[in-house]
Amino acid sequence: MTDTITSPSSTLPTDKASPLLSLPTELIHDICIRVDDPRTYLALGAANRRLLAIARTRHTRVQFAKHWFSSNCNGVSAPSTIEYIARFIRRHCRAPYLCRRRGVSRACTSGSRYIWEAPFSLSGIDLLDPSDLHGSHWNKMTPSSWGPERLKAHLQMLAGASGDTPMPYLKDLILDVEDVLTGWTLLEFWQSDAQTRILRGYYCDWASWRNTDYCQCGKEFSTKYRILYEVRDF
Repeated sequence: MTDTITSPSSTLPTDKASPLLSLPTELIHDICIRVDDPRTYLALGAANRRLLAIARTRHTRVQFAKHWFSSNCNGVSAPSTIEYIARFIRRHCRAPYLCRRRGVSRACTSGSRYIWEAPFSLSGIDLLDPSDLHGSHWNKMTPSSWGPERLKAHLQMLAGASGDTPMPYLKDLILDVEDVLTGWTLLEFWQSDAQTRILRGYYCDWASWRNTDYCQCGKEFSTKYRILYEVRDF
């Protein structure tokens, strides 16, 4: 989305049909960002012209997404990895669904006592084909109830919301209501059988990818090397 993030205006249209609408716009904004799930958020926006005007502002949507992920995917009630997966899906929602993968290039020159790493080298490109759920990464980040058609429809929805602007680096993505819809689905999937997923190490690969900065899409690369560790004699 290309609209600028601004605070909600207090001059939005008013309507006296409900006591809620007698509240200041800023207070209604605070109520919107604290609703429990994206379906309630969307329903709230559809209830009234003034609520719609508030709920559709970029500032309110972004704050709602930030609050929802921090409250629900915080490593306590559900894995924080869910937010990473939502970011990954948003970043790769456009065809041809390619991901530049991070590689580690290590070197130890003759006579050197140090191991070096090129921190932002690329080791390959992954094809994230939504038509092949079992042969791609989608299998590990989408609910088992999803099929290729539902996944494609979800990706098209995200792509439409993203517009034609270049996608930023994964960590720099600003999450929106559509990403909360992704997170909500993943959260329900987790909660449906959380104990089994914990025992099976569900999302472990994704936690590893997040921690090792796996996806390099949209990132500027450095040619500088750094010392990993010193070689010692034992």
